Amino acid sequence: MFSLALVKRSTARALGSETLDAEASLTFLDGCLSSSILLALVLNSWLGWWWTDAVAALIVGGFAIAQGFRNWRNAAPHLDEDPGTATP
Repeated sequence: MFSLALVKRSTARALGSETLDAEASLTFLDGCLSSSILLALVLNSWLGWWWTDAVAALIVGGFAIAQGFRNWRNAAPHLDEDPGTATP
């Protein structure tokens, strides 16, 4: 997943595609989700750490929220401007 996200990101930059760049971010986030859940399951199985799944979900959720805000700001850059300086 991570290599696919890298290829998507480089292609998006070469094409100047914001949509493909956002897709690359989601693919990276999917890789993080898969990796963290796998690690949590392994730690639960080997060490009996039952709480690792919940911690992994909170970490991935935090990354998802941060990425969502970043994509939102990139999609609507006019929202960051001061209303007094915005041009019509």
